[in-house]
Amino acid sequence: MDQSERLRRALRPFAWVDGDPDPRGLQAGFVLLVVLDRLLRRAGGVPLGDGNWPLRGAALALLILLVVMVLPRSWRRTPVIAALAVADLGVVGVSSLGPQDGGTSLLVVLPALWLGNRLRMPGALITVAGSLLLITLPSLAVHGLEGEGLSRAVPMPVAAGLVALALAAGLDLAELARRQAEEGEQRLQRTLETLEAERQTSQEVFDGADVGLMLLDERGRLVGMNRRYEEFIRLSLPGDDLPWPGDTFAADGTTRLTADQLPSARAARGEEFEDYRMWSGADPATRRAVSVSGRRSVSPAGNVVGAVVAATDITELMRALAVKEEFVATVSHELRTPLTSIVGYVAILLEDDTLSAQAVAQLRVVERNAARLTALVEALLQEAHHAGGPVPLEREEVDLARIAIASVDAAAPMALAEGVEIECDLRGPVLVVADPQLLAQVVDNLVSNAIKYTPRGGRARVSVRRDGERVELTVADNGIGISEAERGQLFTRFFRTRAATESAIQGVGLGLSIAKAIVESHGGRIEVDSECGRGSVFRVSLPVGTEAG
Repeated sequence: MDQSERLRRALRPFAWVDGDPDPRGLQAGFVLLVVLDRLLRRAGGVPLGDGNWPLRGAALALLILLVVMVLPRSWRRTPVIAALAVADLGVVGVSSLGPQDGGTSLLVVLPALWLGNRLRMPGALITVAGSLLLITLPSLAVHGLEGEGLSRAVPMPVAAGLVALALAAGLDLAELARRQAEEGEQRLQRTLETLEAERQTSQEVFDGADVGLMLLDERGRLVGMNRRYEEFIRLSLPGDDLPWPGDTFAADGTTRLTADQLPSARAARGEEFEDYRMWSGADPATRRAVSVSGRRSVSPAGNVVGAVVAATDITELMRALAVKEEFVATVSHELRTPLTSIVGYVAILLEDDTLSAQAVAQLRVVERNAARLTALVEALLQEAHHAGGPVPLEREEVDLARIAIASVDAAAPMALAEGVEIECDLRGPVLVVADPQLLAQVVDNLVSNAIKYTPRGGRARVSVRRDGERVELTVADNGIGISEAERGQLFTRFFRTRAATESAIQGVGLGLSIAKAIVESHGGRIEVDSECGRGSVFRVSLPVGTEAG
């Protein structure tokens, strides 16, 4: 048995009892100090005086210890400790009746500490009262009110009371702080539990959404994604041997996308886009088509704090569109040959000088309608081509302002015939890396629409400007406008507004759809603000030199 184990066994009888110190240990310590005081007195030659009061005090302390040692364990509680402390005040009082009490009076601190600790404020009052009755009054009775009588009798109860009071106050403050800490900990725990429950609920809603969601921070780093988006990624990366981005394809289902063309990469660069269509997976049986949108997340102060990418499964829609587009392309190709013949033979007939005026007039009607039908077929073929995915681009540095001027000049005869005033706000070159022919097609479409949908006497305005790393083309008019209900469908293929249909304005509803495909293939966006009867404002925003992603 080692020394520490022997010490633990020796102190076991004096261990705490259900949170209270064992009275035997307290009294034994007090007795040891009293005996030590007596021995030091004897070694120092201090006289005991008449009545041997110091010895009587020591004997009384030993007697109290013997009584405590035989008490049953069930009695060793706070009341016994309080009674023991009062008795020890009596021991101090008896010992102090002798001459030169020395350190005996200092022992009054021990019972004062016990009472203050166990009974708090009542213990302090008991300490003061017990000191007065057991120390002060006997001392005054023996030594009188003169000389050292008062100095021996008065300070002890005051000191004992202050010690008990200070300890009681300190313990009360500690207890109050403990309770406040426990209450704060409980409130914190409840708050944490509430936050955890809300987090779990939010995560369940996040994961349970049928839309794939990805969150990015302000630096484009991944913050989180839900299970639906993870499913799309797992289709693209079914194994560990595929390099990123794996089996990810454009809307045509065959052109592989590079890492820079992924929606997450575009959103990380700060781009905003809608209905970006792509395929995840190479297996025709399991691959899925998704429509992805990206939006920047802006704080109330206007700072960009991240981006949100949302992906919706549109597999069935894409398959249905493929069937429809194949049908449209087939029919358009079949119509092109007879139309070419019709146009050619009409041109030959119109060169015949022997035809009557009536025949020429009738042939002119055929010519106009054949031209309209040819334009429709060409638009259908172009739409079928663009619907297959991102529009192939041949980029070079071009001046968007020069393209806008050329478009306005080409549309001037049409504007004059329709009685619409068209003006430009172009200040110097505005350079952008883009496909010049396709960009000119977008501008031509917007300018011609502004003229077609503006009544006689109206105005259209074209402006180009640079805003940081982007350029913006604006085409505004004060024409018939577009209702709020119809604006959401404006860029849908074959959609025409009710006002356009009622006004018999020519068109098949493909121009804006094609323009949107071209703009988004450049990594830009096209938007419209409009109000019925007040006109429309179309805005095209393009990155200055960033490749489409």
